[in-house]
This record gives sequence, structure tokens and C-alpha cells, in this order.
Amino acid sequence: MTKPLLEWTEEHRIGIEALDFEHQDLFLHINNLLEDFVRHDDKDDIEICLGRIHKRLEAHFALEEQFMKEKKYPHYAEHKAEHDKFLDDFIDAMTQFENDPGVPHIETLETYIRQWMIDHVLDGDKAMSLMTK
Repeated sequence: MTKPLLEWTEEHRIGIEALDFEHQDLFLHINNLLEDFVRHDDKDDIEICLGRIHKRLEAHFALEEQFMKEKKYPHYAEHKAEHDKFLDDFIDAMTQFENDPGVPHIETLETYIRQWMIDHVLDGDKAMSLMTK
């Protein structure tokens, strides 16, 4: 097993139980999918793994966005726009891999996922949690 891409720590806890659980689960799913991804050499299998990561991210964002709507979060539009941009960028990276499979695209995507998830949870989601309590 390779080192996990995302490691959940107490620092990532935002104080909203349902979303903290969802974030932990998302970290675990992304790590499992990327582990599966690393074991495959076949382009089609890798594309399937990337598609599963994308779907898991979409599901998470939908849940988080529903929570923000219910709590009337004043920065909902900006937060949702961050989710949408991330998903668009992820699709672009998937397309780059599809057009030119190779390790550099995978490493770039892994770095992007790690950085975005950590920054978004530590900054955007924590700020949202403070305003919705």
C-alpha cells in the first residue's frame, strides 16, 4: 500500500458532525480509489477510477451545498462556485489523461486533489461552519 494521499486529522474537523463524517469518508474514499488507481496500468481502468473519484466528489459537494442552503449560509454562491470550478478542473485533468495517458498527469492530479481538499476543508469549510452554528 502506498502512503495515503489525504490523511484525516483533528485539524480537519469543522465542528459540524454530519460534514465531519462526510469529510472523513471522502478522504477514505479518495485514498482507496487512488490506491486502486495506482495498481492499474490499463488506461480504461484508470479512467474508471478517475470517474469514481469525480462522482464521489460530486455527491459530497451536493450534500455540503444542501446543508449551506438549509442554514442560509450568506456565502453559498461563492462556496458553490469553488466546488464547481474544482469539478470542472478535475474533468479537464481527466480529459488530459484520456488524450495523453501518463504519470505526469496523474501526479499533477494527485497534487491538485490533495492541495484543494486540504485547503478547502481547512479554510472554506471551517469558515462556513463558524457562520452556520
